Amino acid sequence: MKVRLIEYKCIVNDEGQPFGHAEKAIEDALMVCNQLGLEAEVAASSNFKTASLMLPNSLNVKEYTYRSIFRIIQNLKAATKVTKGEEVLFWFVNVDWYLFLFLSLHRLSQKKMATIYKDRYDQINGFKGKKFFVGDVLYSLLDKGVKQIDLYLETFFASNRNLDAVYLPDYIYTPFYEKHRVKEKIERVICPGTINTQKDVKGLVDVFKQINYPLLIVGQFADRALYDELLKSKSDNITIENRRLEYDEYYRLIAESTYCITPYNMNRYTSATSGVIREAVYLGSAVIAPKALLNNMGMNGIGYEKLADLIDLFSQGKIMSVADNDLTMYREDNVINSIRSAIISLL
Repeated sequence: MKVRLIEYKCIVNDEGQPFGHAEKAIEDALMVCNQLGLEAEVAASSNFKTASLMLPNSLNVKEYTYRSIFRIIQNLKAATKVTKGEEVLFWFVNVDWYLFLFLSLHRLSQKKMATIYKDRYDQINGFKGKKFFVGDVLYSLLDKGVKQIDLYLETFFASNRNLDAVYLPDYIYTPFYEKHRVKEKIERVICPGTINTQKDVKGLVDVFKQINYPLLIVGQFADRALYDELLKSKSDNITIENRRLEYDEYYRLIAESTYCITPYNMNRYTSATSGVIREAVYLGSAVIAPKALLNNMGMNGIGYEKLADLIDLFSQGKIMSVADNDLTMYREDNVINSIRSAIISLL
């Protein structure tokens, strides 16, 4: 049986380049399939270099709202189309509630698995009681879609809803990360990757204007106006670069930095995980993040309740020591072994 890896959102920047972590999620899924000896194909738009089954739509990051649902449904229809008698295992590698709506309205005979980076009930529960009965109806539809998935791969520890779900780290710890580690660190805090509304970079800049320590914010901003605003308000110890990072540079910048910060807005990230945190740990950079997010991931780092806490931490020198993380369970062999039987049982 063939495994079809489905990236149905296909979010891109203004230049048509993939935006966010979808490419890396596909690469890890391909690696898992390869390790298990499974034939795999990638269903995504032509903007994704690994795509072999081309989907009709890409979504600019600014367009990724409920208004895009028709184009997302088009992608899902194309991605789940099979010839009569063909057996394909669908692996949805980057899931949100649009998928559950689609599955509630389209019964698919193929086996289905999904990787989720956020507790799938966290978002759909928000529809309950909203707009009179409409919210409850939508919740019921989405819950029906949730139950159509045969196997969930979850990236977080916080949910006990699915005792049969298999744990899969955001990214798998391979020798690749060990090769990118460096001995000599640059004294700075780096905030890398895509910059969107999930990250409070404005609050981060306000805090570091009060801290005499270098801060590098580098990555593509979803909102150019925010970038321009921060450039005008920043202090001299803060460097801000609005550009898409290619993977080699992304890893080098993190590995070279003493600290890596992920200033997530936790009201939108309550039961989620962060690939940036995981990769920073793999690369030997000390992670700074909300305590709740570190707890979700079971990772050691420098936790804070609010960004302003960092002012005292830096000034008092408390921030210099971080407990080591045991990376055993995230290593390639151990991850593959943990999901092998679950995936094979679906074939």
